Amino acid sequence: MGNSAVCTCGQGLAPPVKQKLLDEPGLLPNSLESWEFCSLDLDAEQLGLAAFVILQAFFLGCGGIDQDLLAGFVCGARDGYLPNPYHNFAHAVDVLHTMLRLSIWMPWDELF
Repeated sequence: MGNSAVCTCGQGLAPPVKQKLLDEPGLLPNSLESWEFCSLDLDAEQLGLAAFVILQAFFLGCGGIDQDLLAGFVCGARDGYLPNPYHNFAHAVDVLHTMLRLSIWMPWDELF
């Protein structure tokens, strides 16, 4: 796995992510909760944090408790991308964010 600042896979990402977000409130754009979010404006560290934050709510909502496991998933997804100008980790975070925004509008209770 990668050794960049985005994911410290072997060391556990969850506690450092929480602390980093508390220490640097402007690290992730406020647009993370709106359609104004643009993954192409983020650096590598912000992309990893954004993916972790977006996935965390769903992970915990589905009974996941091991946030280091989630961090490892984010690292694995990031590290699995080949160098590509379009289908890369920034694109993955963009699609993840879009699915989050669309899922908020979905009337899940009426479907199931």
